[in-house]
Amino acid sequence: MPPSPARSLPPPPFTAPSAPPQEVHLSSLSSTSLKVSWVAPPAASRHGAIVAYTVSYQSTGSASEDPERHSVSGIGADASSYVLEGLEKWTEYQVWVRAHTDVGPGPESAPVRIKTKEDGRFWFWF
Repeated sequence: MPPSPARSLPPPPFTAPSAPPQEVHLSSLSSTSLKVSWVAPPAASRHGAIVAYTVSYQSTGSASEDPERHSVSGIGADASSYVLEGLEKWTEYQVWVRAHTDVGPGPESAPVRIKTKEDGRFWFWF
C-alpha cells in the first residue's frame, strides 16, 4: 500500500500584535529633538511578522500652544529607535510606540514623558 500523502495544516491565523513594544525610553538630544527607543513586543504576542512601528507624541501642560497629537508612521520593522525633531524648546512631551503586522496595529505602549532641553545659550558672569 502506498504511503498516504502528508496532510498540510492551514497557516496559523495572523492578527495584530496583542502587546505593545517594551522598554520605551526617551532621551532629550537637544532643545528641539528627542530620541525614542524601544524593544519589539514579546515574540508570543506578535502574531505575525512586525512590519512597521508608529511613534506618537503630544506636548503636555497648559503652556502648550499645540496640544494636538502627532504620529510618525511607517518606521521600519528593524528599527529600535527614532529621533523626533522640530519640537518646542523646554517643553514636556508624552510619547507612545505601537507595532504593526500586515493585519494592523497593536496596542500602544504606556505613555512616557520627558522635557526637551533649554535653548543651549549660556551666560557666564565674571
